[in-house]
Amino acid sequence: MREQLIAFVDPRHRNGALRLGLLFAALIFVPFLGASGLTSPWEAQYAEVAREMTANGNYVYPKYRNTGFFSKPILTMWLTSPGLSITGGWQADGMISSWTPFAVRLPMVLLLLFALFTMFWSMDRIFGHRIALACILVASTSPFILLAGRQAVTDMPFFATVSAALFALMGYLFGEDEEAEAQARVDTPAVWVFAVLAGVVVELVVGLAAPAVHSGWRLLFLLITVLAVAHLLDRAARRQLENSEARWLTVREDGGDKLPLWFLTGLACVVGLQIFWYVTCPENDPILPIRGLRLPSRITVVAGMIVLAGVLYAQLRHKARNELPLYGFYALVGLATLAKGFGGFMLPGAVALGYIVSAWDWGVLKRVRLVTGPALSLLVGAPWFLIMFAYPGRDEEHKTFYSRFVVHDHLRRMGGGIHGDSSKRGLGFTYHIRYLAYGLFPWVLALPAAVARLIGNTKARRGKDAAEMFLVVWLVVSFLLFTLMSTKFHHYGLPVVAPLVALIGIWLGNLSLDRFVWSPPIAALTILLGVAVAADLIRFPWEWMDLTTYHYINYKPQDYFPSVAGGQCDLSTTYCWVLGFIPVTIDFNWPLLVGIAVVVSTALAVMASLYGAYKAGAGFLQSKVWVASGLVTGLFVAHLYFPVLGQHWTHASLVGTYFKRRQPADPLVAYQMNWHGETFYARNLEWQINDSKRLRQIVDRPGTAWVLVEQSRFDGMKKSLGNRYKERVHIADRSNVKWYLVRVDDP
Repeated sequence: MREQLIAFVDPRHRNGALRLGLLFAALIFVPFLGASGLTSPWEAQYAEVAREMTANGNYVYPKYRNTGFFSKPILTMWLTSPGLSITGGWQADGMISSWTPFAVRLPMVLLLLFALFTMFWSMDRIFGHRIALACILVASTSPFILLAGRQAVTDMPFFATVSAALFALMGYLFGEDEEAEAQARVDTPAVWVFAVLAGVVVELVVGLAAPAVHSGWRLLFLLITVLAVAHLLDRAARRQLENSEARWLTVREDGGDKLPLWFLTGLACVVGLQIFWYVTCPENDPILPIRGLRLPSRITVVAGMIVLAGVLYAQLRHKARNELPLYGFYALVGLATLAKGFGGFMLPGAVALGYIVSAWDWGVLKRVRLVTGPALSLLVGAPWFLIMFAYPGRDEEHKTFYSRFVVHDHLRRMGGGIHGDSSKRGLGFTYHIRYLAYGLFPWVLALPAAVARLIGNTKARRGKDAAEMFLVVWLVVSFLLFTLMSTKFHHYGLPVVAPLVALIGIWLGNLSLDRFVWSPPIAALTILLGVAVAADLIRFPWEWMDLTTYHYINYKPQDYFPSVAGGQCDLSTTYCWVLGFIPVTIDFNWPLLVGIAVVVSTALAVMASLYGAYKAGAGFLQSKVWVASGLVTGLFVAHLYFPVLGQHWTHASLVGTYFKRRQPADPLVAYQMNWHGETFYARNLEWQINDSKRLRQIVDRPGTAWVLVEQSRFDGMKKSLGNRYKERVHIADRSNVKWYLVRVDDP
């Protein structure tokens, strides 16, 4: 058994390296994924949009607090809804399940693992499986990816789909299959895709027939179905191999393989589900006047989708299997557009055009199917936008979808600057460099060596040199795009991480194969860079948390990074339980803990570079030390830093206390705050109150009133209630370092 397990993840072989890399990433991403409630205002707001969507059965027109929500496209909410459905988070009243954060965030992690799989496939085809494994190790221990991957916000679907799309395109353009004899085999992706689809069908049936069934049982039914169907399909595939029958579960490699059925089925599910939602939407279908005709907008779009889907199916079913990565690229571009908007097609298009111009390789245009490919992207990503442009509804600021999404959230963010940090406040070229350094620590220390290897590489074979140029163009284009935007957030640099990770992974893989030679100047640059970045993280230990939170203008870091922040211990924060049974209270000196983690990671990387500078031929040992350096930071950030600090960015425990102690008629007031988490956890039942007069009107009603208030505004709230309530105001829950839950009794 032990030998079989070792062989299963043996990095000396391609499949073993892939399994090892994905298992390594999953063991960092998945544990304690739901250890804290939904954190940033964005995560809670998107979850509330998905909750209202799921509760109303309206998966077309997103709403927040029962009015239009047009700031972001729909994909994140579509991905979030299943977790809410399974855990009961869509219901109209009561506490949110402690499993909800895990279920809501899990699709983001699965998307990230898919992006890592695509990166491995691409890098393996071009550079070999050792370098592909190194890329996964670098990516899965980078704080930027770890923090973004642990939140259900639009940035992770955008990052994952765009990255997977560009890696698929890179592998298609520059990869070369190893020469080998044609060998028929089971199409493993087909087995698992069809098995997962069967599991989803079972979950939908159980959810519709018996929605009261506990989420744990529903997940168990889904898992059993997937495993059972996968086993049956695997047996059917082997019979196909024996009898030389149908190809839908097998690959023959005899020149007759077409685009796999599982890929076409997956596309059909994505398109078909959209059509189902558009047809069954409970809202009236807005009328779209076109040349004197009054056409129902959703039905018109659905008719166009059906026609386009039919034409594309007639074309795609005859395409060769080796074009799967190309059409995967186009499908992912469509999904990326649904994830974040126009950047979903602008960024991949700019990267591809930038490479063609830089390499003057116009022959690429002959290989990328410029008719059927873009048509596939339009089929996947365009229909929802067309429907929304015809929608007359308005948001909280009385803006239409066009004025909010296109004008405000695209044009003004690029040119005028809204929210966040703006170049008008003196922020320019160095802005993303700083936060990329924090988000890529400790791998940012390897950049001097990676750049030196890239410059000195004159022995590139096959498509390696072109692939490296593609990565460099990807890096430069994405960096310039987000640097030239007037509006800046720390997390806007996330799309730049993918090509950086790939370039560092190529260097790490070459180091492990003794293909990189250190020099004292490169080692010195590594040390200087390490000291500079480590010193910043030690002095400003909240910078990692800043990568995924929102307090750039009105909220000061020192207020939200206390020197002592205790981990609150309940069933949802499993990190604070010993063996799952013994509750403990943990107090941490966060600056000290961050300092220790940063110093240890820096020391390991510096020692590896110094050792390499003065002793040749020890690259494999050095690479293991570098991985250990990344692992120290990755485990600390993913399994300690974010789960425990995240509890002080969420309203989960405070609103949970309200639901445990309230009487049915007791109101919950959110006083002078709009963090959105209070709305999600209270299921949009809270009173949003900003003035003291209105607060007194609520409190003066018979019975107990409950108030969520920032700690800095607590004294002002007490004064606004007056002497009548002086002895009636009690802090009911002070477990959070930012907010109080306050109980106000009748005088």
